Amino acid sequence: MDLGSSHIRVYVKDQGVVIQEPSIVAFNRAQNEIQAFGIEAKQAFEHSMGHLVEFHPIKRGVIVDYTLTEKLIRHYLLKALGKIGVQKQRLCFALSGQMNDVQERTLISAALAAGARDISLLSACKASALAAGLDIDQAMGNLVVNIGGGHTDIELISVGETVAKHAVSIGGMDFDDVIIRYLKEEHQLLIGKATAEDIKIHMSLGEITILGRDLMTAIPKSINIQTEEIVATYYEYMNRIIQGIHSVLSTAPPELCADIYDRGIVLAGGGALLRGLEDYLTQKTGLLTVLVHDPLLSVVIGCGKVDIWK
Repeated sequence: MDLGSSHIRVYVKDQGVVIQEPSIVAFNRAQNEIQAFGIEAKQAFEHSMGHLVEFHPIKRGVIVDYTLTEKLIRHYLLKALGKIGVQKQRLCFALSGQMNDVQERTLISAALAAGARDISLLSACKASALAAGLDIDQAMGNLVVNIGGGHTDIELISVGETVAKHAVSIGGMDFDDVIIRYLKEEHQLLIGKATAEDIKIHMSLGEITILGRDLMTAIPKSINIQTEEIVATYYEYMNRIIQGIHSVLSTAPPELCADIYDRGIVLAGGGALLRGLEDYLTQKTGLLTVLVHDPLLSVVIGCGKVDIWK
């Protein structure tokens, strides 16, 4: 299970990825109860008359609400496995580098309370490395950068262990905010989160049409914009990730640095799909940057490769 700031993903043995939904909860203030999770929660907000509150139990890779996190885990375990299946299932969680020991214990406690039997923990970077087919147990340095929804994990792995790591409180949702702010300031166009995410996904196109609300007239308006224009706006955020990479490499043994020079950077996570990011990281670090296959699912697929099923 990849319990991310923006999405929750569940992989089941012999079935693959069976759940990929927003990690949000819709709370009904009038009835003082949870009304929906994930996709159903988003749909409920679209028809809400203001009585629903949107909660994100996971923010920046850490648990901010224990009770809601437990209910979120329980809901998706039941949805993926059924009531009987949950009681028999071992569970592997992907961990954010932002989590401390207390947070890890909180996650384990929430998962056990939700009905899981045995819990294994794996860092998001190790999971992405496994999904990329790397043998992380070898005496070889592997540098993984995983850009999630709310944060970025950077980890140097060798002989199955984390040699050095760094977490940056920047993720794909921050890039959404950058796009919203840029269009508002430069084009007087107001868009929402969903539109910003759609723009981000289609950054590979040279030109895109954006529909929003004109801030001057308050009526709908569409504009055509070159994606290069938007790409330039999030370089500041990219530079903070690059600083994190330098921080990890500055504490690494020289032998492992030589490995990284030969092997480069493995790039994963949904935020890794930003147009031009691979080339920008290569340019700024001097290291070849390689995007994993299916970056959005790399963490949960890597969890599925952990040998906990026996």
